[in-house]
Amino acid sequence: MFKQQIQQQLDARKEQGLLRTVNDFDFVQASKLGFKGREYLNFSSNDYLGIAQDNRAPISGAGYGATSSPLVVGSEHHHQALKSKLLEWLEVPSNFSCVLFSSGFAANSGVITALFNHRGGNAFLFQDKLNHASLLESGSSVQAKGHCRQVRFKHNDINDLQRLFLQKSNRANANLIATEGVFSMDGDSPDLTSMQAFAQQNDSLLLIDDAHGIGVRGASGAGSIQATGARYSEETIHIVTFGKALGAQGAAVIAHESIVQYLTNFSKEYIYSTHLSPIQALAAERNIDRVMAADSARANLKSNIEIFRSLLSPMSYQLLDSDSAIQGIVIGDEQKAVDVAQHCRNQGIWLSAMR
Repeated sequence: MFKQQIQQQLDARKEQGLLRTVNDFDFVQASKLGFKGREYLNFSSNDYLGIAQDNRAPISGAGYGATSSPLVVGSEHHHQALKSKLLEWLEVPSNFSCVLFSSGFAANSGVITALFNHRGGNAFLFQDKLNHASLLESGSSVQAKGHCRQVRFKHNDINDLQRLFLQKSNRANANLIATEGVFSMDGDSPDLTSMQAFAQQNDSLLLIDDAHGIGVRGASGAGSIQATGARYSEETIHIVTFGKALGAQGAAVIAHESIVQYLTNFSKEYIYSTHLSPIQALAAERNIDRVMAADSARANLKSNIEIFRSLLSPMSYQLLDSDSAIQGIVIGDEQKAVDVAQHCRNQGIWLSAMR
């Protein structure tokens, strides 16, 4: 029965033009890649500053495996050095701390499932409709368990958030608002200053997934909070991933020390996973220094974005309103999007159809 159902779902995906496959590349760099002996311009990378594949500064001096979960013997001085570097770089308040996860997906899931672990039906999770799957799936999971009620507000619409908040919740509830610093598909950003003020006024936590903002936005690449003029408050949960502009792997949750202590005790994704690889912790720490000094690379990225938009603006397709490195061109049909991507590949340009 399972085999039949699996094949039926795969066949349906293929018929709809939605079947995913994994390509094995000859090499992948920030601006080019190789596939089956041919070289392409790489328009699909999130290595925004060209650090991930830059081998001029080899990383050595740390073990490849953490050997255990962080609460057993998995945490060592490389992890502590990375956490200290993050807190210094982001200039967080002295009563803030951070906790490391193996990926951004694990961090988002770990925060949401832990925060709503002991809540009843009066707890509310307010999510932007276009949040990353790691946030939305985690919200659906805790809602299914009866630990909260998930409410999705219109994309980047704080008025809709306020309306739904007044309808559904109040200050007596446990409330979490979740958004992204830069949205991974549309490339736009919320008004974090207004959202932070709203969260403070209503005694709610505000989670900011800054996977695509960290390293690129703000002075020294400190991310979306700094770039928007917002400030860290006791309500702020800042999730920073290392797999984009920082050119490494893993993630950190930066928050008030009481929240970090809570996650250390209740986040199953943290407690029951082998810790982040020490060599990845060392790579992220060293790459922070490179990111902080990468003002010219950020300026070049900004210039490239402006050139790209100016060249594509006369097209008949809709170009999404974004000043970030994520530039969406709306095709409007799954199969046609695949065909456009293939046409670009025929011209030596590798970009991906997001369906």
